[in-house]
Amino acid sequence: MDDQLTDDDVDRLLEEPGGDATDKKDSEPPPELTNDVVIHLAGLTPLQYAQQLGREAKKYRTPVKLLEKAVEAVRTEE
Repeated sequence: MDDQLTDDDVDRLLEEPGGDATDKKDSEPPPELTNDVVIHLAGLTPLQYAQQLGREAKKYRTPVKLLEKAVEAVRTEE
């Protein structure tokens, strides 16, 4: 099975709400996860990426695995 995501897959994944936290923040919509955020993550050094991936996933309420796949898709295009 091919693990590569198409542009449509990435767009769909970026639009899907993620996470299942049950604190007060759930009543507020998360900030919009844009392609610019994913491109920024793709340009980080491995250490910076490791430090920021979890924070960004939590901030945008997106599963880490989904964000990793979106970043990998950007890196593959470059």
